Amino acid sequence: MDEEVPPSLAARGSALSGYPRAALRRARERLATGVRLLQQALATTTAWVIADLAIDHYHPFFAPITAVIALNAFLGQRGANALRLLQQVIVGSEAVS
Repeated sequence: MDEEVPPSLAARGSALSGYPRAALRRARERLATGVRLLQQALATTTAWVIADLAIDHYHPFFAPITAVIALNAFLGQRGANALRLLQQVIVGSEAVS
């Protein structure tokens, strides 16, 4: 005994066929966004704590900003981006001193 598909769903059959894939894609995108947010939160907190406790900076506001900027690159480019930013900070601090 075959189940009949209601006419309202039969007309939308082709539109519904991609629904599980689209839902899975959206779930992956949301998970990836959540992971990126968690990485940035951990990086900024760690940068603030290191600048505050280890370096004993008075107002370590630049450390978390640097962490976010360093993480605003694709996965394979984050290390190079962080090193470029570190070089720029060193050159800038030498110019100011």
